[in-house]
Amino acid sequence: MANQFQGMNLANQTDASALLPASTEAVATFFPVSKPDKYGGDPDKCRGFLLQCSVFFDNSPPSSDQVKISFVISRLIEKALEWATASWNSLHSLSYAQFVREFKLVFDHPYEGKVRWTQ
Repeated sequence: MANQFQGMNLANQTDASALLPASTEAVATFFPVSKPDKYGGDPDKCRGFLLQCSVFFDNSPPSSDQVKISFVISRLIEKALEWATASWNSLHSLSYAQFVREFKLVFDHPYEGKVRWTQ
């Protein structure tokens, strides 16, 4: 009877191990994050817009630089969209980091900086 109990116990352990995942690697968990508001080119809102894009990307499945650039452009309106349309030939071949640098050169000029610069 003891041998029978040990056999059943071993069978239960084998069945339980079949239910465990084969890999113990950490699985990325993504939380739903709202898309950033549309951006029209207001210099005072540039950093906030880019921050919201970064948070959105951090909580989304990994994507290529081109997908990130396309996403940002899809959130542009007004002057910002006009800039992207006029600059598209040079923008679509950039890395995302290069795109953000270009974006900041055009739009990241908060009011406070303009006041200091003109004085």
